[in-house]
This record gives sequence, C-alpha cells and structure tokens, in this order.
Amino acid sequence: MVYGVEIPGQEGRAGMAAINKEPTSRIDFQELSQNLKLNLPQYAKPLFIRLMTQLEHTGTFKAIKNKLVEEGYNIKKLTDQIYYYDQKDQIYRELTQSIYENILNCNIRL
Repeated sequence: MVYGVEIPGQEGRAGMAAINKEPTSRIDFQELSQNLKLNLPQYAKPLFIRLMTQLEHTGTFKAIKNKLVEEGYNIKKLTDQIYYYDQKDQIYRELTQSIYENILNCNIRL
C-alpha cells in the first residue's frame, strides 16, 4: 500500500510504501531499487518503505491508511523497520535515528 507523508521543508507529500512482510522472509533492497528505477518514473518512487508483519484492514477489507499516514516514518513511535531512498547511492537504506533527525532538521533532502 502506498500513501503520502510530509517531510519538513518540502512541498507536497512524499510516497511511502507499507509492505506486508513475513518475519522470516528477506527483501533484496538492491534488486528492489533497480526494479523501481526501471519501472517507475522518478516522481512515483516511494521515498520510504515500511516493513510490517500485518496491515490493518476494515471490515470490507480496505486498508486503514489514516493511521499509517499519521505515524509516517517516525522511528521514535514505530517498531517496524523503515527504509529511505538514498538519492546519492540510489538504494534503500535503513532509517536510523541520526538520519531521521537530519531529515527533520532539513539537513538531508529526499
């Protein structure tokens, strides 16, 4: 599921993808980055990826986006793994506390 999140100091919203991932499965972020680069225009690539063990749905099986949008990529509130797209190296990297703070302080532009 893809939804928009706000990034301080930037207009509009950035794409964030929530991916339902089994605890034992592994994601090859090098391959994922290459596939997205080949198949999506630059503006359509999600800047953040959140790996979740279970996505919440309504009684009619629609995904509950409001909660995801509210939580955003705040690693202080989340236990899920969050990855961001490193523009320099063109690959998804794990979002650390230091990187998170640099994004909030507008020291890193995504």
